[in-house]
Amino acid sequence: MLRSLCAAGLLVALCAPACSSAETFDRILAVVNDEIITQSEFDRYIVLASMGGEQKKPGREMERQLLEQLVERKLMVQEANRLKITAKDKDLEKAMQEILARNKMTHKELKAQLAKAGLTIEDVRSAVRAELMTSELIGREVNAKVVVSDVDMEKYYNENIRPNERPGARVRLKQILLRIDKEFTPEQISALQERAESIRAQLEAGASFEKLAAAYSQCPSADRGGDLGFFYKGQLLPEVEEAAFGLAENTLSPVIRSPIGFHIVVVTVREDGAAEPGWKNHVRDIRPVLYNREFEKLYVKWYSELRANAHIVIKF
Repeated sequence: MLRSLCAAGLLVALCAPACSSAETFDRILAVVNDEIITQSEFDRYIVLASMGGEQKKPGREMERQLLEQLVERKLMVQEANRLKITAKDKDLEKAMQEILARNKMTHKELKAQLAKAGLTIEDVRSAVRAELMTSELIGREVNAKVVVSDVDMEKYYNENIRPNERPGARVRLKQILLRIDKEFTPEQISALQERAESIRAQLEAGASFEKLAAAYSQCPSADRGGDLGFFYKGQLLPEVEEAAFGLAENTLSPVIRSPIGFHIVVVTVREDGAAEPGWKNHVRDIRPVLYNREFEKLYVKWYSELRANAHIVIKF
């Protein structure tokens, strides 16, 4: 599936130069219906898709994956055009302003940073426009057709939640974890704590917990924006549990030191355990799981049909 360039964070990596060589061979890499993808277009896409990672030329396998993503995006934009789906000017401008705000730069500064990467403002606008169009397309053709019934939710509850349900209060947490390696020196541990405090300061200033978790957390929950799910007392590290069960909803914890590292947590849901057991008390947990499952199934079917009906040639 196409992984979005994510307009809000699109320019994090653009301080680095583009990965194309000094001499560019603008050969055709792929054909998507009546459009071509050239080497220069692909080089620009690689930079835009870097998403803040280390800027270096990707290996052959990664290049192949990125080219497949670009083919997918171009095919979706073609389908959006066929269905007369466009990106509204006001939405495009809003997305561009969000890019400037998130990167804390003016339009002039953005233009200069892009130039260092061999890109232009129009390259970014085109990427954002494509993102808005494909989001609208997927919303119309896939999201709108996802149905999660009460019967499905009750079945999921009986199979996955009820066997482990227990009385008492519970909390749902998001976490950013910086792990302490057993070989760390006191100086390294001190530096790690300073980094944790810096991350917490960014959160206090309004930064997205999900984005910072994805960027810095060394917990498996990082790819879910730090979401750990629900916990009863006795299921967490004592240091984390003491803080978590003492926090109000949506309140940021201090940096917590435990034997495994430094934690920053937020309680997103508190439940006092007074409600009667049953699937209706777990709708906000169950619905997203079932929704995502159904979405993935419908998306794969829809995109497979879209691609099967297209003329695609990849010369790679």
